[in-house]
Amino acid sequence: LGTVITTLHTKHEQEVKELLSIPDNVDTAALIPLGYPADSRRSSRSRRRPLDEVVFHEKWGKTTKAQ
Repeated sequence: LGTVITTLHTKHEQEVKELLSIPDNVDTAALIPLGYPADSRRSSRSRRRPLDEVVFHEKWGKTTKAQ
């Protein structure tokens, strides 16, 4: 299952509104598509850096790990 926040729909906003039955007086700032891949392949785990390398508490470099 995957999801992402996107604003790419804005180039085709009227078509998106028609497809999703969104009233004309409502503007869409962002959409969050949610779904499974079209094929049966399972996606691999993300190769992300550990959170303590990219998330800091109150100031840059101060990790959120218990000291």
